[in-house]
Amino acid sequence: MQKDLIKELCLTQGLIDIAGTGTASQSSTSKWSKENDAQRALSNNNFANFAFHTEKEKNPWWQVEFEKPVNPEYVVINNRKQEPFDEIASELSVIAYDDEDNKKILHLGTMYFGSEDRGCPLIIPLKDKVSLKKLRITLLKENYLHLSNIRFLVKDPLKNIKQKFFVANRQDGMGERFRALLNAMLLSEKNDCNFIFSWETKNRDFHATHEKNLIFSQGFQKNHIVERKKIEEMELYPLQGISLLFQDQAKDYDGYLVQQNNVSTILPYPYNDFNSIDYKRAFDKIGFSEEMKAAKVDAENIPLADKMIAIHIRAGDIVFGQFRWEPIFYRKVIPLFLLEKTITNTLEDGFKIVIFGQDDKFCNYLSEKYNLIYSKNLLRKNYNDSQVALFDIVLMSRCQVIIAGSSGFATLASWIGGSKRKIGYEYFPKLEDKLEAFDQFYEDKEGFLYSDDIHPLMKAFSIIQFVYKFEKRLAVYEKISYLKECIDLDNNNFYYKVFLTSLYYENNKIEEGDSYLESQLKGGQFKRLERLAKTVKWNNTTTLTHLIDSFKSAATKGSATAAIILLLDDIAMKRDVEIEFYSNIIKNKKDSASVVLINDILTMFS
Repeated sequence: MQKDLIKELCLTQGLIDIAGTGTASQSSTSKWSKENDAQRALSNNNFANFAFHTEKEKNPWWQVEFEKPVNPEYVVINNRKQEPFDEIASELSVIAYDDEDNKKILHLGTMYFGSEDRGCPLIIPLKDKVSLKKLRITLLKENYLHLSNIRFLVKDPLKNIKQKFFVANRQDGMGERFRALLNAMLLSEKNDCNFIFSWETKNRDFHATHEKNLIFSQGFQKNHIVERKKIEEMELYPLQGISLLFQDQAKDYDGYLVQQNNVSTILPYPYNDFNSIDYKRAFDKIGFSEEMKAAKVDAENIPLADKMIAIHIRAGDIVFGQFRWEPIFYRKVIPLFLLEKTITNTLEDGFKIVIFGQDDKFCNYLSEKYNLIYSKNLLRKNYNDSQVALFDIVLMSRCQVIIAGSSGFATLASWIGGSKRKIGYEYFPKLEDKLEAFDQFYEDKEGFLYSDDIHPLMKAFSIIQFVYKFEKRLAVYEKISYLKECIDLDNNNFYYKVFLTSLYYENNKIEEGDSYLESQLKGGQFKRLERLAKTVKWNNTTTLTHLIDSFKSAATKGSATAAIILLLDDIAMKRDVEIEFYSNIIKNKKDSASVVLINDILTMFS
């Protein structure tokens, strides 16, 4: 009942819980404490007993500190749920500190209180009057301090935002674009305002993103599509940090930029209630063109078995395009060794399988070999690839389970249909099963690796992902053998060649590594190496970061070839370049072709 009271309080007064933006600490931990114990009280998880637990001591305390001062309407403190231990916290002090460390007593004395789902929590109304940078809860006696969730309810900054926009501005694949669009649609509906989005055609080789006139109705375009250039000129607040938005309410934003993550993960309560997120209803409100509507209706009317599982065999730009040289999105694709085992296990469990993919030859091969349904063979008309993509999304959404990589396409389908989605690597949770699957894939002369119906790039991708995923479990000689096979299958892939060089260094075969990489750098191939080194990923690493220790070790031992990559990585990551270190290598390798490259790089850098 009290939990409903807090929920009702948030809804009627327009409040959100921003506890998770704070950093918690406590005076001590006990044998009952969990990892990251203090922070658990701010996680909004449903704890069966307590969130954190100090040691028994005099005046134990728990505190939270925010990056900037906050002005809560209410602080809600939930007690431990197990009786009679909940009575221990009856004597507390709750003290707020502002940004100049001035303190204000919010509560002091005896109060027997419960938790939201068990009695009444300790609710401290502050009416936005107290500027709070830090809050400390102290037990006024010698004992343990153990509490459950602690909430900080503030005014919802998204209320009263009339005439502003929720904006989706992605330019990648259809799945990611539509996920961001659906988020913008749902939020605009909840806040009674408009949504806008851009739709420009890029990367058409692997993305089903035709011109907007082929995708959307004229009315939908007129009301909601804005040129990307105009959106980029707007002052937009990124909703990934929405829980901090209340700190910047004085700034007059034009709108709010929405990404493709599920609303429940990017927004605080009350938006993160799964029951209130109806992606299917929002998807049905998209104003599609007549051509796209026809594909959608066809997919909705295809008869499907009750126990139907979708397997999304994504390839596209990860296997055939630019990202095969920059292995940063490999989890979007199920590698062959897991795909093969997934299909056989699923069929043994009595499920029917419909497969989705871009490689017609491979998908038809699977269809014939295992008696599967290939989605494109269900098409009733000669659709363009955007219609096919929409057909696949809708049909996939109707399946009971979707097995895929972590792709936006499959995620979108699971949102629309409420289907359970399983990631390829997670489908077999035990490490032994994954290793067994690869051994079978690698040794079976009748299997995927040796089939002429499967593209060599898909085979190379699957092998490199096994090495990438289980690198620490493999001996160096095994990795070298696998990399050589990858290069035989995909000789234009310079990443494989740099990886192989790093393995020579790791195996202390420095001369062999130098000779191999120098031979690969002839004929203008340095540009490929430079591209790999310069590709900085979202987690502030480059494509070569996980290999860099091998190159650093070889360079320290005098390898000028290894020093090239180390120097490029220093520059890409904006580290201070140790000129003396590289100068010493140059002195000792005067006739090396690599020395010329190092000199050129240092000259450009200086």
